[in-house]
Amino acid sequence: MRGALQVVMRSGETCRLRLRLRTRDGDVRRFEALVQAVRDAAGSITGAVLASRDVTELRDREEQLEVAAHAFERMAEAMVITNAAGRILTINQSFTRITGYAAEEVIGRPEADFRSAMQPQMFYDDLNAEVLRTGYWQGTTWCRRRDGTVYREWRRVSAVRDAEERITHYVSLFRELNGHAADARPAKSA
Repeated sequence: MRGALQVVMRSGETCRLRLRLRTRDGDVRRFEALVQAVRDAAGSITGAVLASRDVTELRDREEQLEVAAHAFERMAEAMVITNAAGRILTINQSFTRITGYAAEEVIGRPEADFRSAMQPQMFYDDLNAEVLRTGYWQGTTWCRRRDGTVYREWRRVSAVRDAEERITHYVSLFRELNGHAADARPAKSA
């Protein structure tokens, strides 16, 4: 702080600081500070003003979001998040690896556009009813990649609700299963 004040007093330039201060309890708090010169009517520097704010919670949330984003991108299972209307908001790298569809091909489009029609519509109606009733569905389905090859997957679809219990988003997590066609019939919810 003393160094920043000396720089401001000599040069008149504003100085921004990021500080980590330890409390009496041993906790570390993070602050952002701005030091500005105070000038008199003639323009001479007569002092400095220091304004700071505690940004500990903000920085903690940013770090949590960075960890979550890193985990989202690096997880082995594919993930797709849609809004309540079923439009794709985001996918992870495993989604592209498994399905062959890149983010720019799917984001903003209805998730239903990427169903392979390998299950009857009644299957999806039952799946959606189960998610509305219990908050999730899980089971196996047959899917088709962008290149047309067929694969079996285990999928879990979960509803995300707001404080008023309205569905705001859906999160689908899936992975490719290795198996034989005989034992790969679509499953009911578990």
